[in-house]
Amino acid sequence: MSLFRLFVIIVILSLCGILVAALPAELTAQGNPELYNSLRTKALGNLNLLSRQQQRDYTRLLDSYPDALMAYLIAYEPDSNLAMSNPGNILSNYQASLEVLEYTGLNYSPEFYLSYVAKITVSDETISLYRKNFLDSGLREILHNYPDETERYRQVALWCVKKLRFQPTSGRDQNPIDIAYYSLTGRCEEMQILFVAAARTVGIPSRPASTPWWAHIDNNHAWAEIFIQDAWHYTGDMDAAHFPDQTWFSGMIDKTVLILADGSMATEGEEVLGRGRYDTLINSTRNYAKERTRTIRISSKNADGTGIADLLITPLVYNWGSLRAITSIQADSTGSRTLSVGRGAFFLMLSRGEERALVPIASDPGNLDIIAVVGNYQPEDAPAGSTIARLSRDRLPDQYLVMDYPGNEMIWQQAPESWNTAANQAKAEIAENLQAFENRTLPSWFEPVDSLYTQVYRETRGNWTAFFNFISRHRPLPQPFIELLANGDPKLLWQAQSWLFEALYNFYLEHQQTFAALSAEDRQILFDPTVYFEELPTPQRPFSRNPTLYPKFFRVRGNSDLQKTQRVIDKLSRRFEIDASKALSGLIPLDIAVKQDYLSGYQFRILAVSALRANGIPAQFSRIPDAIEVLLDDEWQYYNVKTNSIYDPSQDTQEESITKRIWIGDAEGLPLQLSPDQMKLSIVSGQQLYPVNRELNYLGNGFYEASVSPAGIYLQIGYRVSDSRTIYALGWLRPTEETTSFSLEQYPRSWLPAEDATLALLEGVDTQGFDTILLGHETQENSIRILEKLGNRRVLFLDYSEYIQATETHRIAPAWRDLVKADYWNSQRTITLIRDGETWQSYEGFWERVPQE
Repeated sequence: MSLFRLFVIIVILSLCGILVAALPAELTAQGNPELYNSLRTKALGNLNLLSRQQQRDYTRLLDSYPDALMAYLIAYEPDSNLAMSNPGNILSNYQASLEVLEYTGLNYSPEFYLSYVAKITVSDETISLYRKNFLDSGLREILHNYPDETERYRQVALWCVKKLRFQPTSGRDQNPIDIAYYSLTGRCEEMQILFVAAARTVGIPSRPASTPWWAHIDNNHAWAEIFIQDAWHYTGDMDAAHFPDQTWFSGMIDKTVLILADGSMATEGEEVLGRGRYDTLINSTRNYAKERTRTIRISSKNADGTGIADLLITPLVYNWGSLRAITSIQADSTGSRTLSVGRGAFFLMLSRGEERALVPIASDPGNLDIIAVVGNYQPEDAPAGSTIARLSRDRLPDQYLVMDYPGNEMIWQQAPESWNTAANQAKAEIAENLQAFENRTLPSWFEPVDSLYTQVYRETRGNWTAFFNFISRHRPLPQPFIELLANGDPKLLWQAQSWLFEALYNFYLEHQQTFAALSAEDRQILFDPTVYFEELPTPQRPFSRNPTLYPKFFRVRGNSDLQKTQRVIDKLSRRFEIDASKALSGLIPLDIAVKQDYLSGYQFRILAVSALRANGIPAQFSRIPDAIEVLLDDEWQYYNVKTNSIYDPSQDTQEESITKRIWIGDAEGLPLQLSPDQMKLSIVSGQQLYPVNRELNYLGNGFYEASVSPAGIYLQIGYRVSDSRTIYALGWLRPTEETTSFSLEQYPRSWLPAEDATLALLEGVDTQGFDTILLGHETQENSIRILEKLGNRRVLFLDYSEYIQATETHRIAPAWRDLVKADYWNSQRTITLIRDGETWQSYEGFWERVPQE
C-alpha cells in the first residue's frame, strides 16, 4: 500500500464521525434512505471499470462516509475522471462542501443542491482540489461577509476577474486550479469553469450553459447560469456582471437556435432534451427568449401509421463553412417531440438509420408542426400549415435558404460607479500578476532576455518550476525543440510536469531527422502529446532517468509509412476491443487508454493517432466517423481504422475521380470569387454533413474546378451578409452535368466609409505610421479575435481603460475613454478602421464578419 493511500485512509477514519454529523438529515442515510441507497448503488456501479486498487480506495471512501453527498460525488463524476483522480481529491471537495453547508444550511431540495452546488466538475476538466484553495484565497470572506445571494454573486464575479484574463486557447479544458494559479488565462469555457466552480464553492447554485454553435456568426460560446432570486439567470463577462442577464450577447438572444444547460439529477420544470449516465441536457432557451420562444412540434408516422420511436432529431446551424449539429435528440416512444427554439433560422435533420430528411426552418415568430413520414404514408389529420418531411435513403434535395437572425431589444443598465471602479481594479490586479511572470528574475546562465528560450520560460507562468527543473538538466536545449514548445499549445507549458517535458525531449531526439524534414505545421502535429481534447498524458516510467512518451508496444517496423500504418492499426485492433458499453466514458489520456481492454470508437481513433506519432508518422483526429488523417507520401490522407486502409470519404465507388466544373455568380449574373471557407465539398453520414479535404480551384470568371467521385458529391456554400442574415446553399454536383451553377444573392463586397462620429474618437491620437486602427479593450474577446484576424498588419490598438500598460501600438484614446464613461454600454463595442488613401474605411461588429479587403 502506498504512503498516500495510507494517509487518506487514516484521515478518513479519524474525521468520519465528526464530518458526517454536520450533514443535514435530508443528505444522510438515515434521514433520506431512498436517495442514499440509489446514489450508493450508482456510485458502486461507477467504479466497475476502474483498476482493482482504485475500486477498493473509492469503496473505502463510500463506506467511511455513508451519506448522499459522498455517494453523489462518486456516482456523478465520469468514471474516466475518477480513473485520473484519487480519493483524496474527492475527500477535499467533500470537506469544503460541508464547511459551506454548515454556514448556509440546506436551502434547496437535496437533488437540486447536489446537482448545482455539490457537483465538483463543471465541464470536461479534471477533478481538482479547488474548493479548499478558493475558500482560503478569499471566497471564505465573501461567503461570510455577503449573506445576500445577489451581492455574493457579484463579489464572486469580481474575484474571478482577478484570476483570469480572456485569451483564445485550445479546446482542452483547464481545471479551476490550473486557471487561477498557473495560467491566469482561458477562453470562454474556462471562464465558465472558473465562475461556476467559484459560485458553487460559496453555495450559489450554478451550471454551465452554452450555444455549441452560434447560428448568426461563426464559433461558439459558453457561459454560466446562476440560481438566485428563485430563478435561473445568466452571466457572461465577469467585469460586466453587476446585473444578471446582461452581457455582450444579450441583444442576440433571438438570433440563437438552442441554448443548452447541463444538469444531473434535479430537472423539475425543465425541458429535458436527453439524459446520459452522468448528466442531463436541458433546453434553457425559454429562460432567455421568454415569450419570444418558438415551439416546434415534431411527430412521425411509419408506413403503417405508427410512430417512429427511433427517430433522431438533429438541429443544424451554419458555422465555419458547414451545417453543424447542435445536439441530437431522441424522439419519445410515440415518435414525437416538442422543442423550444429561438427565432433564428436553422435546419432540422430527421433520421432513422440511413433514412433521413433535411428540413429548413426559416426565421418566423410563429410555432411550427413537422411530421416525419416513411414510405408513401399520407397523414390525413395533419394540422393546417404542417411541414411534411419524407424520410428517404436518396440524396438530400438541394437547398437555398436566406437565414435571418432578428435581434431583440436590450436596455443596458448602468452599473454603479463603485462597481466599475472595483472591476477596473480587479483587471489591474490580473494584469499585474501576468506581468509578474514576464518580470521574473532569470538565472544567470539563461540566454539573452529577448531570446526564444527566455520567452518560452516566461510563458510557463505559474508552472515555471516544472520547466526549470527540466531545463536545468538539459541545457542548452536545441533551438528546433524550443521552437516546437514556443509554437505549440501554451497549455502544455502551463500544465506539463517536468517528466512530460523530459519525455517530449526524448521523443524529439529520437525522431530529430523526421522533424527536420517536415513542414512547420506537420512537425507541430507530430510533436503534440495530445490528439483531441484529452488530458496531457503521464509518461511511461515518469520517475526514471529516461521517461518516454509512448509505450514500447506502439513500435512497428515497415518498409514504408503506409506499411507501418497498417501494422500499427492491426496491432491495436488485436490488443483492444471497440465496445463503448465496456469502455471508460469520455476522453481519456494516453497513459490510461493503453491500460484498458475496451475502448470506444473515438478513444480507439485517438489511440491510433498517438501510436502512429510514436513511429514518427504525423497523424491527427478527424470528425468523419471511423477515420483519422495520416501524412503518407507527403500528402494528408484519410485512413479508415475499421478497414485498415486509405479512405476517400468523397468516393463511394472504386472508380477514379472525375473533374467537375462549378460556376458561381450573383443575382445579376456577375461572377463571384468566394473564399475557401465559404465553399465545402461534403458528404453525409448519420445526422451530419462532413466537409472533406478536397479543394476547389478557382479558374477565373466565377468558374471553379474540383476532382470528385463519379457518383457525385455535395457542395455547401454559405456566407454572412451581416450578423442578421446568412445565405446558405446546398447542391449536389451531378456527374452527368458538365457544369453546375449557383446563383447567389446579397454577397457582401466592401467596407463602409468611416462616419464623422467614429473619426472623432481618434482626436488627440497620433495615427501616423498605422494603416489599421482597432478601438476596443484588451480583455474583450471580440477585440482579441479581430486582432488575430488582422494578422500581420501594423495595428494601432486604442483602448478606453486607464489601467492598461501603454505601448507604441496599444494606447488610450481619450475620446474613446470619455464615450465609455458616458455610457458603459459602449465598452461592448469594437470598431475596426483601415486607411484607404486619405480616408478611413470602417467596420463595427464581430470578428468573423470583418470584410475582406
